[in-house]
Amino acid sequence: MKRKIWIIPILWCLVFCLASCQTLEQFIRKPTVSFERMDLADMSLLDGTLNFYFKVHNPNGFSATIDRLTYQLAIDEKPFADGIVDQKIRLGANADETVSLPVKVNFMDLLDSITELTKKEAVAYDLSGMFTVMGVNIPYHAGGRVPIPKLPDISLKQVMVSDMNLSGASLVFRFALENPNSFAIALDGLEYAVSLAETSFATGVAKTATPIAASGRTDLDVEMGVSFFRMGQAVHKLINNKSTPYEINGAMIFNTPGTGEKRVPFSRAGVVPMLHGN
Repeated sequence: MKRKIWIIPILWCLVFCLASCQTLEQFIRKPTVSFERMDLADMSLLDGTLNFYFKVHNPNGFSATIDRLTYQLAIDEKPFADGIVDQKIRLGANADETVSLPVKVNFMDLLDSITELTKKEAVAYDLSGMFTVMGVNIPYHAGGRVPIPKLPDISLKQVMVSDMNLSGASLVFRFALENPNSFAIALDGLEYAVSLAETSFATGVAKTATPIAASGRTDLDVEMGVSFFRMGQAVHKLINNKSTPYEINGAMIFNTPGTGEKRVPFSRAGVVPMLHGN
């Protein structure tokens, strides 16, 4: 009989706990998480930050706290980054809170080679993880595309001919550098080899001082002297033309903190006007 007497209070306690849990569930509702957007920040040609934004809604009449955020990021179907954010974020009662998740990316880590910068418009990303609010794990999932920065476009804008005499002339090769991106590009140098009408004229490395502005264009001048005795009289005739076919081969030089110097090969051909001065 004594055992039965003790069993009855225990059963009542269990019933009370279950009823209490059901009552709490009626008053405490699970917060919701929805993905809003992905923005790019601190962009350069080789790296940048992906900022993922979420809206966390607290449907309860009291404040709550986001205790933890986990994430797993895959880019181009390859695991790229994962982590845990332990920074606590307060959620107001019956309120929405925008939460950002910044992830640093190096575009060189996304591509098999730097020349792929010229081939891909964007790469797909897949982001998943969980928010932990009031001890409850709330999963999320998001996907989209990350645009890949574009290399500057380099062309030979014009060749200016001056100080021409029987022995030679002075030439200025004016390169046009165009930035198709929405952010400035710091080009640290330009390695070049220029041919006019299949005749090699100039090789060297030119240093650039100022970044190319976002969606902007700048010119880079390279001066050289031409000796008709050394290069032949055919060159004299060539530079007297109003225009001539050209070809440029070389490399763009970038210096990035932490990764050092990067050389990106380029090649361009076309027809360049020859401008004659005194």
